[in-house]
Amino acid sequence: GNIIADFIEIRLKMKVDGALITSDLLSEASSDYDSAPLYEDAAYVVPGTSIRGMLRAQAERIARTIVTLESDNKKEFLDRCPACNPFASKDAPLSSCASLITEQRRGRSQRRAGSYEHLDYLCPACRFFGSTYLGSNLFVSDSLIERPYRIKPLDFVAIDRFTGGAKNKAKFDAVALMYPEFEATLFLSRPEDWHLGWLKMVLDDIADGLVSIGWGKSKGFGSLVLKKVNVTRGYLKLPPGVEEGCHRSGVCHVVDQDFSEDEYTTFEQSFLEQIRSESQLSRDGDTYFGRFNGTIEKLYPKQIVEGTE
Repeated sequence: GNIIADFIEIRLKMKVDGALITSDLLSEASSDYDSAPLYEDAAYVVPGTSIRGMLRAQAERIARTIVTLESDNKKEFLDRCPACNPFASKDAPLSSCASLITEQRRGRSQRRAGSYEHLDYLCPACRFFGSTYLGSNLFVSDSLIERPYRIKPLDFVAIDRFTGGAKNKAKFDAVALMYPEFEATLFLSRPEDWHLGWLKMVLDDIADGLVSIGWGKSKGFGSLVLKKVNVTRGYLKLPPGVEEGCHRSGVCHVVDQDFSEDEYTTFEQSFLEQIRSESQLSRDGDTYFGRFNGTIEKLYPKQIVEGTE
C-alpha cells in the first residue's frame, strides 16, 4: 500500500448506551465485587487494550465476511483468509499466523522474529494489528471516563447447562458504569491507505450501533455510540496540496483536517484489494465452511437470493 502520512492521530468521542462492564484484577482485589473496572488517580478508566480488542474484533469480522461472500468453497476461503485467530494453534480452525510460521521454520537454526521476511506470510489483520512476529503501528491510549456517570452494582448467576436452571453456589456480581462517555486516542505510525480504509469501515459500524465493548456484549451491555471523530495528520516533510490549515509542532507539520469522502473511498478500495489477494500460508480449517458436515452454511447461507421467500 501507499504511505499516507508519517503519523495520524484519531480522537474518538464515544458513549456507551447502557452499562459498561470491564475487569481489573487490582480493583477486584480491593473491592467486594467479582468484577470491577480499572480505577486510577480518582477516575475510572477504559483500558486501551479493551478499545484495541474491540477494533480488531470488528475489523476481523468485516474482512472474513467479505472474503466468505466472495469464496465458493472452503479451499478458496482458506487460501485467502484475511484474519487468523491469533490464539489458535496450527491444528485449530483459523490457525494463527504465528503458529504456522513457527511450524514452517521448525528445524531451522535461527528464528528471526519481527523480521520483514515474515511480512508476506502474515494475514492482513496481523500486519495491521500486530502479531508475535511483527509489531503493530497502531497505538491506543487508555481513556478516562468523563463525569457525570452512575455506578450500578449488578448481580448474575451462572446457568447449569444440564438442568437449564441456576447453578448452585455460582452467583457473581459486577460494578457497571452507566452511560459513560470517554475519548479514545488512536495513533498510527506511517499508515498505509488500506489501513485507513479498514479502520473507516470499523468506525462506520460503530456509528451504525453495531459494535460493543467490554463484558456481556451478548446480554446487551457495552453498546457504543460514536459522537465525534477528529483526525490530525502529521508530516516530517510537507507534501504539496496540504498547506492549508498546516502548523508546526516540533519537527512535524501538523494538519487538523479529516480526509475527504473520495479519499476514504480510495482507501477502502485499497483495503478490498489487500484482502482479496492470496495468502502465503493456507489454513486447514475455519468456523464456517464444512463445519458440522456443512450444517452451518445451510442454516446461514452466504447470500439470500432476491425475490425468493
